[in-house]
Amino acid sequence: MIAFGLFLALSAPGARAQAGAASTAASLDWPTIQNEALQDLSAYIRVDTTNPPGNEDRAADWYAKIFKAEGIPYDIAESAGVVQTVDAGFTDSHFFRDKGILSYGFEPFAITQDDDERVHGNNERIPVKNFADGVRLMWEVVDNFSRTN
Repeated sequence: MIAFGLFLALSAPGARAQAGAASTAASLDWPTIQNEALQDLSAYIRVDTTNPPGNEDRAADWYAKIFKAEGIPYDIAESAGVVQTVDAGFTDSHFFRDKGILSYGFEPFAITQDDDERVHGNNERIPVKNFADGVRLMWEVVDNFSRTN
């Protein structure tokens, strides 16, 4: 998830301090940032979202506490579910991984199982509203992230 990856990469305590002081990404201490990101990811993985599945509120609350403490604007979409998936499509994240930078995917579009089963098929499609909502969500994530120091 891009949101999670961006959060892990640039909201860890050392990263925030470095980002405020550094003028370029090349001058950041990426090994320290990566270590902090792994620590945050480890803490996040320990958040119990079982109920059986479906208790994502705990994960959202975990993020909310950090975002609030850092002054990062956020919204929690009550109806949004979170699922783990492996995208069979190609991404450019390998360019980052080749440089040793952890990379995550982010799918901003709400899709049904039927939508997912049509991926790369002759009838691949998602509802127009879900596409528009996904574009808006991606814009908000990138816009909010870019405003945070």
